[in-house]
Amino acid sequence: MEHRDGRVLGAGGMGADGVEGEQFQWTKPSFGVLKLNCDATWKKKTNVGGVGWVLHNFTGLPKFVGGVGGERFATAIMADEEAIR
Repeated sequence: MEHRDGRVLGAGGMGADGVEGEQFQWTKPSFGVLKLNCDATWKKKTNVGGVGWVLHNFTGLPKFVGGVGGERFATAIMADEEAIR
């Protein structure tokens, strides 16, 4: 998830507001480094969302994945904050 100029851009280049934004591509970490990616989802109508994470090694292979759903958040930003907490 990327925040730029007050807009939230997802991996598909679609902002949280449904407006297409800039696309970006994931890159694996450097040799000997682990990379943690996390993201959240949130439905405005119900204020319910979930968070997920993936830990990759330097070859790009996932070493650990996890997530939690059914959580209550007031905003999409709050859901993202929980994902990185």
